[in-house]
Amino acid sequence: MYLSLILTFLLILGVTIFALQNSVLLDFTFLTWTFKTSLVAIIFAASLVGIFIGTLLTLPGLVGKHFREKQLAKLARQLERRNEELEREIRERLEIAGINVIEARINYIAYAEEIANAMLRRQQASAVVSARFKIVEGAVSMVQMALDQLSDKQIVELDEERKAAMVSNLMVVLCGDKDATPIVNTGTLHT
Repeated sequence: MYLSLILTFLLILGVTIFALQNSVLLDFTFLTWTFKTSLVAIIFAASLVGIFIGTLLTLPGLVGKHFREKQLAKLARQLERRNEELEREIRERLEIAGINVIEARINYIAYAEEIANAMLRRQQASAVVSARFKIVEGAVSMVQMALDQLSDKQIVELDEERKAAMVSNLMVVLCGDKDATPIVNTGTLHT
């Protein structure tokens, strides 16, 4: 805040000094108009236009900030009302036991370390299972597509045992979390 005020003041001071040192009358032409005025007036007019454009450019940010502040104030009022409701409910329940509640406020909610760790592990496990499900689903469709294309294009005839070996190999490669190491077969396919 203070930095922008200081920079604005220095800019105005610089423009003023420049204008006072260059107060010569000049002929200016704008479209079809020609007029004679001092350089000070032109510098002052250009500064005003710059301030106007700068204001127009910063206005959307200021309006957005104003709306965010209003939303935060509304949220704070809602939280305060909810806190008052909780305080009243606690007071009513504890009054039966003879406890006088002066103030009740929720400042911070935290879980015990064991509970937080268990919740995190459960969340991670769920994400891993979901990802693995998608990987297997994609791998099965890719293996099915490979078998169908090999059969349709009659590239190679595979018996059930060879199909099972191919399916097994493809599923290991497609579902594994490490890169596959290729092995080149230099012998025959059938032994």
